[in-house]
Amino acid sequence: MATITPRLTPISGQTSPELIHQHWISPALRHRAFAHALLCLISLRRSLTDSTNTRHVARCLFHRVQSIVAIQENLNNPAEATSNENIAAVFNLACVEGNLLMPAFQVDNYAPLRFDNAQIQVHLNGLRRMIGLRGGIANLGGIHGLQSFMIRLVYLGASL
Repeated sequence: MATITPRLTPISGQTSPELIHQHWISPALRHRAFAHALLCLISLRRSLTDSTNTRHVARCLFHRVQSIVAIQENLNNPAEATSNENIAAVFNLACVEGNLLMPAFQVDNYAPLRFDNAQIQVHLNGLRRMIGLRGGIANLGGIHGLQSFMIRLVYLGASL
């Protein structure tokens, strides 16, 4: 936890690992889409610290697909479509795409995970729509940090 959580997202700031665990990871583990998206991001970030990163790339790809499938299923359920957890799952997938812009991910080991501008736009457009249906960023509550992450994402230029 101490190694992964401070680097969990590119915009997590100085949030303590304990708070990230309590208010971000614990809710993720109770929600399939959010859990897989978070595991995708963790696998990607973990690949930077492990020279045998091909297994982490494979895990990242697996969790990405599982998260997308779960998000799509949730979109068919009105109670889940714009839930905090579903929004957080899409946010984490956007973070995966954002991480792929880093030079470390431009080597051959990461060929299956190349940055795709169309993919990040899909995630950002999905976030815009989901947040709009919730009535805006001000109405995001429940998962501590979600609103803050969205505001930081807007500040970085995502224009949600």
